[in-house]
Amino acid sequence: MVTMMTAHTNEIDEPEDAIAEILEQIDLKALKKNSIGLVFCYYEFIESGIVRQLREKLPFEIVGMTTLAGAVEGDAGMYSLHLAVLTSDEIKFQPAHTPPLSADTFDSTIKQTCQEALAKLDGPPQLVIAFFPFSSSLSGTDMLQVIDETCGGAPVWGGVSSDVSANYANSRVICNDASDKNMLTLVLLRGDVQVDFVVTSIPDRNIYERQAIITESEHCTVKKVNDMTFYDFLKSTNIIAENENLASTPIVVYRKDEEGAYATAIYNMYDDGSALCGSPMPEGDAFSIAEIDAVGIMESAQISLEKTLEKNPSLVLMLPCITRYFMLAPSQEDEMRLVSETIGQRFPFVHAYAGGEICPISKKDGALRNKFHGFTFSACLLK
Repeated sequence: MVTMMTAHTNEIDEPEDAIAEILEQIDLKALKKNSIGLVFCYYEFIESGIVRQLREKLPFEIVGMTTLAGAVEGDAGMYSLHLAVLTSDEIKFQPAHTPPLSADTFDSTIKQTCQEALAKLDGPPQLVIAFFPFSSSLSGTDMLQVIDETCGGAPVWGGVSSDVSANYANSRVICNDASDKNMLTLVLLRGDVQVDFVVTSIPDRNIYERQAIITESEHCTVKKVNDMTFYDFLKSTNIIAENENLASTPIVVYRKDEEGAYATAIYNMYDDGSALCGSPMPEGDAFSIAEIDAVGIMESAQISLEKTLEKNPSLVLMLPCITRYFMLAPSQEDEMRLVSETIGQRFPFVHAYAGGEICPISKKDGALRNKFHGFTFSACLLK
């Protein structure tokens, strides 16, 4: 069993006051044999040294990431630091982080980091929590695949760091005293881990009825759809196939061997009419174009929270897509407010917006498959 305590502060300018405020909210005497701290914060909490000094005051290690906005019980907003402390007598938490990743060597670097963490864990993990760097040269799907293969297919949940700037220039990933824009952090959990996942993307009414078949592809790049280029297919649906428009155009993918569907993003449209997507796009699978709007965001959040309540967890970790926050304008805090009102009095939670979501989904045989998503509400439920 694992329990969680949360704390928050909005004090950026005075490190001593910020740390004192956090420590007042955490009952250190209630900590069990093993603990880990998950930090989600506005980037200036790193720049001011508050995160580093907080680590020095805490009797456990911390990992986390910057975020555009987040919430715990009693606080929600953009300019906060939120700390979620997981503690357990039965479960071991093993944190690790890579050096800054590069496109040429990211796979071997992540593999080595995972192997070193596994050696300290004395056995395979039952869950991996991972925080990815935001990068235009690194694929979230490819980074996830390395973790999946090295950790023996253990379920991986987490997200990509984000921040308030338009290009995520100040996004950071955190592990103890280290923080960097290009590093990757993970926590391996081993023991009696009772975990479940909720991931909800686009309501059915926001998904176009017309489905297309991928007829030529290479990993995450779609070359042909219904035997025409992806660009020509989009034109046939009256979508303006320009990169600035496609960033907020979800595609919902139907895999032949998976239950339900998942949403992903179109990252880049190439001159030859092919497109780079956020997840693998195998030939023969189907997809539909979708749209995202404020009503659909709140509807999918409500569905996720209802599923969460049905599963009756002890605590909930939530990393929904950053696009959801933007598309709720001018009422950006509505989703966080709904979370607080629905589950805030029932069990501890932490909610932060991610630049990409990592959450397993079920195959038709019932086994879990690790997946990199876009536009979704993603939650990890622990007991």
